[in-house]
Amino acid sequence: MAYLWTLTYKMARTKRADVVRDLRRFYEELQRIYGRMPLLAVIERGRRGTRRLHVHFATDRWLSHGLVEQVWHRGFVWVGDPGKLAGDPGVDRLSKYLSKYVAKQYEGEHAGDQDRGKREHRYHVSQGWNPPAWRRRFHNVAEAFAWLLRTYGSPDVSVTFGDPRTDPIHGHWFHFPDESLWDPPNPGP
Repeated sequence: MAYLWTLTYKMARTKRADVVRDLRRFYEELQRIYGRMPLLAVIERGRRGTRRLHVHFATDRWLSHGLVEQVWHRGFVWVGDPGKLAGDPGVDRLSKYLSKYVAKQYEGEHAGDQDRGKREHRYHVSQGWNPPAWRRRFHNVAEAFAWLLRTYGSPDVSVTFGDPRTDPIHGHWFHFPDESLWDPPNPGP
């Protein structure tokens, strides 16, 4: 089970640093009430050119809507994304949905998100719940992609960002179906 939540502001926030600070306090208070749990959030700008920021976050369990509203207390709380995705869409659908927001920050009007500093994250995870990092070295992108295909099968989403000839930050981002990730393969030496 996985649940999607959307947090908005009564008084518009336009500075990412303010939302990150609010989100940190929100995480701390939520975990004081519910105990330690994994939380994943992405910060997004509003539609149609508005600079207003809001937050989508995911939990692995149901939380009391009233308690989440009390803890957030900065605006409105929805379970799900109004009109787009139900509150409990399942892990696979939820990960695709949230990854869309991460990918948006690489392209179009959100590219380079002006108020996100060089070392600031595109998503936020409660402390101690970051996914394990596996490091492998390859001689080129084609070799790396071939390994991914052998290990996980074909990705259902693929995003290329930046230009290796001109951008210091460039790469590829992939989303693989859940069934290809559980049980995770041994990354090898």
